[in-house]
Amino acid sequence: GTSTAPNIIPSIDDPDTGLGWAGSNILSLIAGGTNVMNITAGNVGIGTTGPSSKLHLLDASNDVGIKIEQSANVGGNIWWDNGIGDLYIDNMWNSADADIIFRSKTSGTPVVMMTLDGGTGGVGIGTTAPNTQLEIVGTTGTMQFNTGTNYGLLMANNGALTSVGTKYWYDVSNGDAYIDNLWDNNLGDIFFSTKAGGTAVNAVTIQGSGNVGIGTT
Repeated sequence: GTSTAPNIIPSIDDPDTGLGWAGSNILSLIAGGTNVMNITAGNVGIGTTGPSSKLHLLDASNDVGIKIEQSANVGGNIWWDNGIGDLYIDNMWNSADADIIFRSKTSGTPVVMMTLDGGTGGVGIGTTAPNTQLEIVGTTGTMQFNTGTNYGLLMANNGALTSVGTKYWYDVSNGDAYIDNLWDNNLGDIFFSTKAGGTAVNAVTIQGSGNVGIGTT
């Protein structure tokens, strides 16, 4: 036998389906003259006769992935888009409840690390119900950015990363911290407010023109 021609067949009426031999210590499963699976050194290969992990999927021409399905279109996919080189993790269920949840410590008490909300598109870290596009809930109250160069947090309007939005950043060359309004307009003010959880009180206003108001906008 070979990798596509079995030497052990379950039926004489189907001579091109059975077990074959793709090489030294490689057991092959063949269906209809096509090599569909290979086992060697405790590894299983689908699309490859030389699997390098416990389960190795290979398709040089088409998208390749794993589907976990409860019923038609209810389940999940992990797959590689061969055309553009992207890796996808899909929840197939067409429902607002179709979240994607990343957990750790599942052999004991699971800890939810991150939730991708299927209803809102929000991302929750430390919460399973994010109320905004990104909500972070933790016990330390700290979010750290450290790249070795200038770093910070950018909030932009509809992808206008350099022209409309707010930037909080730190200049590592001189140790200065900045709060920037990126809008190139005299109306681009910066406000410092208190009691924002109820009736907000505007404490300090920095106008786009450069004027500063305390107790006035």
